Amino acid sequence: MRASLRTTLGVLAGLALAGCASTSDPLQQPLGLDGTWVIVTANEQAPPALMHDITYFDTGEHVQMFVTHDTITISGTTYRQRAVTYAESNGVRIGTQLVGDHGLVAQVGPDVHFESDFYQNRTFDGTLAGGDLTVVQDLAAQGTTARYLLRRVSR
Repeated sequence: MRASLRTTLGVLAGLALAGCASTSDPLQQPLGLDGTWVIVTANEQAPPALMHDITYFDTGEHVQMFVTHDTITISGTTYRQRAVTYAESNGVRIGTQLVGDHGLVAQVGPDVHFESDFYQNRTFDGTLAGGDLTVVQDLAAQGTTARYLLRRVSR
C-alpha cells in the first residue's frame, strides 16, 4: 500500500471513529459501507443508461456508451467493482466490455473516497445518504464523468 494512502486512511479512520463513536446506526459507523452495492441509475436513467455521448466531427461518427450492470463490493478498507458496458456507433452495437477495478476505500461521515490499486492514478468520490451510495466517476474511461446511484443489496 502506498505510504501516502496509508497515512490518509489512518487519519480518516481516526476521524471517523471519533465522529461516530456514539451512534448505533451501522450506516454511520466507520466504514459502514461493507456489503454489495448495485446500480439503480446512471445520470438519473435506469440501466441501460447512457454514460458517454460524442460525435466525432472529422468523421461524423456518433458514439454512445452505456452501462447495463455495476456492482461495488466493499469490505473494510477495500472495494471491488464490476460493471458491464457497451458501445454503439451510429446506432449499431460495436462491443461489450466487462470493466473491473479494485482498490482502497475511505469514509469520513457521508463522504467516501475510492483509490484504484488496478488503474494508475484513478480515483473517484462518493456520498452516502439515506442508505444510497452516489459515486461520480469516469467508468467509460473517456474523460467524462457520470453520477451513479447504487443501493446496498447485502452486507
